Amino acid sequence: MQWSTERKLLYFLILLVIVLMSVYVSVYVLTQRPATCFDGRQDGGETGVDCGGPCVKLCSNQVQAPIVLWSRAFAVVPGVYSAAAYIQNPNATAQAFNVPYTFDFYSNTGKLLGSRSGTTYIPAGQNFAVVESDISAGQSTASSSVSVILPGRTNFQFGPITWDVAPNAARDFSALQINNVQTTFSTTTAPRVEADIANVSYTNLPRIDISAILYDASGNALGVSKTYVSDLPEQSSKHIVFTWITPFTIVPVRAELLPVVNETQPIQP
Repeated sequence: MQWSTERKLLYFLILLVIVLMSVYVSVYVLTQRPATCFDGRQDGGETGVDCGGPCVKLCSNQVQAPIVLWSRAFAVVPGVYSAAAYIQNPNATAQAFNVPYTFDFYSNTGKLLGSRSGTTYIPAGQNFAVVESDISAGQSTASSSVSVILPGRTNFQFGPITWDVAPNAARDFSALQINNVQTTFSTTTAPRVEADIANVSYTNLPRIDISAILYDASGNALGVSKTYVSDLPEQSSKHIVFTWITPFTIVPVRAELLPVVNETQPIQP
C-alpha cells in the first residue's frame, strides 16, 4: 500500500471518529434531561423517586402520620351540629397542603348517618383543629317527616398526604401570640370568647385560621367555633370574636384558641 493511500485511510478514520462522537453527543443531549424533582425518576441526589434530597417533597420514610387525638360532633341548634377533630403533627419540619379528610357520623347503634369531606393545611409541628359547621342532623323518612338524630360516634380520617419541607418561617410558632382573652360563660347566655391575635415577627403573614374549643372542668370539649384573619402585617394585631347561638347545658370553664398560618404552597423547582 502506498504511503498516500495510508494517509488517506488515516484521515478517513479520524473523520469517522469525529462524526460518530458528534452523533453520540447530539443523541445524549437530546435524550438525557437534567434531573428534576418531578421527572418520575430517582436522580439528582434524591433519596426516593422525586422526593428527599434537594426536593421540596419528602419521602414517606422521612415523616410520621398525623395523630388524631379526638374527633367529636357538637349540637348547635336542633337539627344542626358542628364537628371537630383535634390533631397533632409530630413532624417539626414537615407541612402538607390541600390534604383531603372525611368526617363519618354514626348513630349509637353503629348506623352511618352521613359524611362530610374537605381539605386542610397541616402546619409543621403543631396541634391544630379541623372544624366543619352547619351539618344537618335531620334524617328524612318515607313519610317526609324529619327526626333529629345526633351522632353517637364521629370518626375522622385523612386521605393521601404529600409532605413538603417546611421553610424556617413556617416553623417559627412564636410569630403568633394570643393575648387579652376574655370569656363570657354562664347558664343563661350563649358563650362568647374575645381575644387579640398578634404577629410579633417582622414578616407579613397571609390568611390565619383560628379555631376555638370550649372545655368543661373535666377537660371534655363542649363546643367549637372558627374564624379567620385575611392577613396580619408584621408587628400588628387584630381583634377576633367567637360566638355560639344558644347557652350550653354545662358551663364551660376554659377556651383553647388554635391559630394556623395558611402558608402558600411552594412551586417545585
